[in-house]
Amino acid sequence: GRGSARSARTAAADVLPERLEVRIIPTGLDVASMGVDTARKPAKVAFLGRDEPRKGLDVLLEAWEEIGASRPEAELVVIGAERDGAGPTWLGRVDDRTKATVLSSSSVYVAPQTGGESFGIVLLEAMAAGAAVVASDLQPFRDMAGDAARFFPVGDSGALAGAVIDLLGDAAERDRLATDGRRLAEDHDWGVIGGIYRE
Repeated sequence: GRGSARSARTAAADVLPERLEVRIIPTGLDVASMGVDTARKPAKVAFLGRDEPRKGLDVLLEAWEEIGASRPEAELVVIGAERDGAGPTWLGRVDDRTKATVLSSSSVYVAPQTGGESFGIVLLEAMAAGAAVVASDLQPFRDMAGDAARFFPVGDSGALAGAVIDLLGDAAERDRLATDGRRLAEDHDWGVIGGIYRE
């Protein structure tokens, strides 16, 4: 399936006493707000996150050297962080519209986090915007995304590079991941999740 609700519930409930009967309701998002009518660039890759170790930006930047050598047409846009130097386009903090526009114009979204994640709302945002997702093989990410994302071992920049290079050269697989991801995001739209909260 597109994700494993059972395993997501298990992972999220691990911090609670076993005697409790638990129903986990996931975070919702406004799917329509993430889809901006803009041209999608086949070689554009996006990252969204603060510049701190657990967000994995350094893992991505190390991988980017190999990606750039293999795919010189590739473009990396970093949202939420700023550094000096050539290479990626650094956008720093942006408003929601700019974030949605960047994600909607990207073919691949990379989530290289190294730990400390509880759900992965940023993966859903990228999926709602139509990007194919490549993510660290963290249990919360795998529980939520299932087959709708491509996973690589946590912290392995070489494996990350290989996954991105493969996707940049495989439009059919990008389209499959984007389609599956969009469907998964729609399952988390507030129109669906809001009703569950009200119930």
